[in-house]
Amino acid sequence: MTETSQRTVMRRKMRAFRQALTPSEQNHASATMCEIAMSSSYFTSASTIAFYWPIDGEINPIPIMRAALKSGKCCTLPVVPDKKEGLLTFQRVTGSTSFTRDKFGAWTPRHTAAGVVTPTDHDIILTPVVGYTRKGDRLGFGGGYYDRLFDDMGHASNLPLKVGCAHQGQEITSNWSPAPWDRPLDVVLTDQALITVSSPASLEESSHDR
Repeated sequence: MTETSQRTVMRRKMRAFRQALTPSEQNHASATMCEIAMSSSYFTSASTIAFYWPIDGEINPIPIMRAALKSGKCCTLPVVPDKKEGLLTFQRVTGSTSFTRDKFGAWTPRHTAAGVVTPTDHDIILTPVVGYTRKGDRLGFGGGYYDRLFDDMGHASNLPLKVGCAHQGQEITSNWSPAPWDRPLDVVLTDQALITVSSPASLEESSHDR
């Protein structure tokens, strides 16, 4: 099997898994992930956090965003560029934010100049994943939006923490090699654990039983 076909098969497998979850299972996973996140020092110490609107069975981080907004944090959502090779931008979410659907069907804030938050001004950027490994490898949808974003931010110090969100069942446990353009995560957040992967030895900061 070629590398390209391996990635296609894995995407199909992981998307089928999360799409098959019932609404009750999705809600439980989201609520548990929120509990894990809000008990983590990563989140409690963060001032500005980028979220995403879930589609295609992605685990839902919006309860975390609501909790973060209540605690006075600056929360943003990504805006997908019109051009395929463009970069994601981020708009701040407030009680008066107006939303529209993007080309993928996700709710996204309408653009306002005052609402723009630059990527490097975030403390955390949550990213949806199709699949992940405990080494921080991230398999995405294939559009490359987050990989290009992380490339554009460079490798300077004090960059936002890259946190991939997924159902625990989306872990890739088979032999997996990331593509040259794949950018690794710092942390993986699931409905069962928060896993720090930026060091060789993965550390589960917290975990929950399903």
